Parts: sequence; C-alpha cells; structure tokens
Amino acid sequence: MMTGAVYTFYSKQAYLKYKESELFKSMWKTSIIDSKSIKLEVHENLKGGEATHCMASWPVSGERMPVVEGDLKDAWMLYVKFRFDFTTNPDVPNEEAMKKMMANGGTAYWVDIPGLRTKDFTFQPDNNNAGYGFYIFTNRKQLDEYMKGPVFGMMT
Repeated sequence: MMTGAVYTFYSKQAYLKYKESELFKSMWKTSIIDSKSIKLEVHENLKGGEATHCMASWPVSGERMPVVEGDLKDAWMLYVKFRFDFTTNPDVPNEEAMKKMMANGGTAYWVDIPGLRTKDFTFQPDNNNAGYGFYIFTNRKQLDEYMKGPVFGMMT
C-alpha cells in the first residue's frame, strides 16, 4: 500500500526550515515506513491559487477551524499531472506568460465548483514544464460530478 501527503508552506524558506527539523527527519526512522520508498517532490505553488482556497464549507465544522474527523469522513483528493505545451497557444508562449495568465484570473474556472474545498496549481519547470493540480473535495459525489463536467473536460 502506498500513501502520501501534501504540505503547503508560506515560503520556500519555511519549507527549508521544516526539512531540517527532527519531525521531517523522523520519516526515515519510523518503523512502519519503508524509508527506501520515500519520494519527495517540491512544487512551485502558482499565484492565482489564492482564489481557490477554502471555498466550500466542510460538512460538520462549516467555516470554523479546526477541521474535525467528521469533515474528512467522505473527503477526497484528486491529483492531476500534465505538461505545459507552450507551442500551441500564441497567447501563452512561455512560462512567464502562463504564470501571468494564472495570476490574472486563469484560476477562475474552479472558483464555483460544488464541493471543491481547495485547488492548488503547481509547476515544476525543471521537470519538462510539468503542471499539477491538487484538488480537495468535501465528498466523493461532487468529485465524481466534477470529473464528468465541462471544466474537467476542457483539460482532457
């Protein structure tokens, strides 16, 4: 069985500080984790994603924090990987134009998706212009509906 986690840091410096912590290092010492199986990916979180954070209310805690166990009973994450092809759209010919487009409303398609709590848009230029979407849905039904809908369909 494989498992994983997604961490969001306020800055690269905060990530680097965490990476030096005993908590981070403990992953390689925990008896239930095969330390050879640990793989890390560091992603740049794109501007514009702030519009798609904390959108839907959790089913139990609503807008309050912290999230409680009942909120996560049917919560699901969708992880999408793709490559940016900067040769197909003259309005987005390179990385800089893509980042500008995302920061200036390119994330708006995802703002009103039912059940979508958070969506992160990330980029790895050193990985052949890899793009990623990390979606957190409050329930499986709305995740499935999203995947059948037009916004997800425009990406396939």
